[in-house]
Amino acid sequence: NTAATISTSCPGGTCLQDWYSSANPPIKAANALPETPACGVTTTGGATANDSIMLVLKMRAPTNARAFSLTGTFFSAEYPEFVCDIFNDQFVALVTTPTPTWPLPNPPDKNLATFRDGSLRYPVGINVAAGAGIFEVCEAPGTNDDCDDAVVSQNSCSAGLTLLAGTGFEKSPTFPGCALGGATRWLQVRGNVRPGEDVTIRLAIWDVGDHNYDSTALLDAFRWETQSVTPGTE
Repeated sequence: NTAATISTSCPGGTCLQDWYSSANPPIKAANALPETPACGVTTTGGATANDSIMLVLKMRAPTNARAFSLTGTFFSAEYPEFVCDIFNDQFVALVTTPTPTWPLPNPPDKNLATFRDGSLRYPVGINVAAGAGIFEVCEAPGTNDDCDDAVVSQNSCSAGLTLLAGTGFEKSPTFPGCALGGATRWLQVRGNVRPGEDVTIRLAIWDVGDHNYDSTALLDAFRWETQSVTPGTE
């Protein structure tokens, strides 16, 4: 485990400058955070990784492996007040291989934490609540006037609040009112490797724009795959 930093100084090659400086249009411009298409405005909160943590996995792919997958869910206390605001806390899953993967290359910015919804792509984070229906575990729009935000999609929160129990993001019995946050459904993150080659995976999360209203990523079920996959999150 290490702090995730966006800087030109990368002790041990563990900073995020290579990702930050890369473009992956239309979702990400060079030297910028990725944008959510449903927000319709520039929501980037700057290049400082506040309260960051990063898990770095360095592995050699089995000789019959052409891909890997893991599952995860993203929680954030930024819901619903800061959807489509500059406080769009960020999670990335960056994959680095010594040679390009074929026939399905990994994204040019290396980030697999991008959800595909038809022709649209969404970075995994709080702002998916504005569009794609994957921000699922939360208090639905219209349920409580004190907890509404006009930009939250009616497709959000289909699972309600039950699955937040015990996570720290649930509704507090001591302070009734809004839940402390919300979460996505379980997602599958997948990327490609070349058989027998080394691969580095950086899994990082940080506060964007401030040190308040934290977010969490829960990850599970890493596995190697024998066939190439379409890289990304689904």
